[in-house]
Amino acid sequence: MQISSSAPSSATGSRHEFAGATSIAFRPQLVADIGGTNARFGLIEHAGARVSQVRSVRCEDFATPADAVLAYLSDQRVAHIPTVAAFALAVAIDDGPLKLTNGPWIFKRDELCASLGLEQLKFLNDFEALAFGLPDLEAADYVPLVTPKRDNNIAHAHDAVFNRDHLIAVIGPGTGLGVGAVAPTAHGWIALP
Repeated sequence: MQISSSAPSSATGSRHEFAGATSIAFRPQLVADIGGTNARFGLIEHAGARVSQVRSVRCEDFATPADAVLAYLSDQRVAHIPTVAAFALAVAIDDGPLKLTNGPWIFKRDELCASLGLEQLKFLNDFEALAFGLPDLEAADYVPLVTPKRDNNIAHAHDAVFNRDHLIAVIGPGTGLGVGAVAPTAHGWIALP
């Protein structure tokens, strides 16, 4: 499973979806945002749908991430158990087991796929996932931190112009402090977690 995006456009922004989301045989997809304190789960039930059935749980209430997912799915009474999932995790992503930066949970792809019946599982850094959503925001949703110089003088904030042709960054507090960004390329947006 990969996240794909169309080329950036100042008129339309960009569109992000899981590969296969527009196929005829769409399968419900489980999405999660998991930090050191809370885990948020949701479902994408059909192609083009927004995340629905969002629920937040405290990580400390579950021994493992699989236990939390199974409790979520049981509470939601989903008609079709997802076989595709993407987890945004508060940790640097690599090929080995992943331990949350500020929490006890450990994520092992093979074990999670087996215990949850998943055919595909994508791990993303939590701020990488946030960054992928930045191009879809409107200009009014952004706050310029640095204003452009004009004639060697710093312009006022109201002179700043939102431009999707440049790097866009996100920063935010959680259990820790996260930073991410996306950069436009000829082939779409690339996340810089």
